[in-house]
Amino acid sequence: PNGKLSVEVTVGEKIKYSISHNGTLLLSKSPISMTLSDGKILGQNPKGVKSKKRTEKEIITSPFYRVKSFETEYNELALTFSGKYGVTFRAYNEGAAYRFVTSLKGEIEIVNEQADFNFDQDYTTYMAYSTGKTEPEAMAFQNLYTVAKLSEGDASNLSFLPVTIAYEGGKKMTITEVDLEAYPGMFIRPQKGKTSFSGAFARLPLNTKKTPYRCQEVVTDRSNCIAKVKGSRTFPWRAFAVTEKDTEMPVNNLVYALAPANRIGDYSWVKPGKVAWDWWNDWGLTGVDFKAGINMETYKFYINFASKNKLEYVVLDEGWYLPKSGDVMTVIPELNLPELVRYAKQKNVKLVLWAVLNSLDEKLEEACKHYSAMGIAGFKVDFLDRDDQKAVEMVYRAARKTAEYKMFIDFHGMYKPTGLNRTY
Repeated sequence: PNGKLSVEVTVGEKIKYSISHNGTLLLSKSPISMTLSDGKILGQNPKGVKSKKRTEKEIITSPFYRVKSFETEYNELALTFSGKYGVTFRAYNEGAAYRFVTSLKGEIEIVNEQADFNFDQDYTTYMAYSTGKTEPEAMAFQNLYTVAKLSEGDASNLSFLPVTIAYEGGKKMTITEVDLEAYPGMFIRPQKGKTSFSGAFARLPLNTKKTPYRCQEVVTDRSNCIAKVKGSRTFPWRAFAVTEKDTEMPVNNLVYALAPANRIGDYSWVKPGKVAWDWWNDWGLTGVDFKAGINMETYKFYINFASKNKLEYVVLDEGWYLPKSGDVMTVIPELNLPELVRYAKQKNVKLVLWAVLNSLDEKLEEACKHYSAMGIAGFKVDFLDRDDQKAVEMVYRAARKTAEYKMFIDFHGMYKPTGLNRTY
């Protein structure tokens, strides 16, 4: 809209696009496609192209965000093709985005999505590589950033998003994704010696097992497709946040602007706040006249501390239920949870319960109903450590159900933010 950024789309044997900003070619022509299990490749030799352009201005309400609301504007190009699919491109002042759209019948299997990223020079990149020892798609999504030229990327590993490319004069482009629903997250695979990289996706899990210590669900076997989805849907946005100086990066609104709008309706019950936290210092209280640990005295001490320092919450981290049991409905005998809730309420403090996400998911309705009635404010969920389609679906189930019972959810041990904070 402000004339600085442009997206150019060419339709030939493939659909390709490029992104420029004030005379700098940020992304060279890069092909996109989607391969289905029936052999169809959406985006290969596309026929019957129709295009529709529109400009949209929005004032987006953004509770619990950096600002209460913000204004955004974009130009959109919606392309449709024979074969009941299309690609939508958007250009914002803050960046660009595209996504596939299909209107096919029934369910479809996606074998792969081609998301290539080509560059005209050997730019410096900032990539956070996977720490997954058995498979790169399964890990905690936390690492230091490796700063290296495009051609020096580690082709034997995957980088998780976001990935940033640096250009001359301080300009940067950060690649991420938005509206990741019922679909696997995207990783980046570098190509050694080349000024390009490509998107990679975790394949759909076939079988899983539970780890003995925490009952964390890990994938043991995967199918040969990346997703099984409804044939009629929109797919995640591939998003490119563009900044002219680094101070613009943390205040770029592209992810929030692209995310689906509020789905829970009234959110007046959501009360953000600070929390007193036990796990970080191993329940190690000193100078007290009781044995510190996962017990009533320790948590009452934490509640007193939170109340005195005007902290709104206390989290009961790992140990209030036995993690190796995987049973979030059975509290350890050392704790009387209703009594703790009552004590905390007197002190104007609310309690939050930690859980391994898949353990909560297995008893989601029962747990939300039981603990919300008891007065628990929300859950801190942990150890997802994946973003395949089934993991992403688990995240959405938890967000939906906790909201239904007016409980908040703190996603810990998670993949990168993709706009869920706007939608739920």
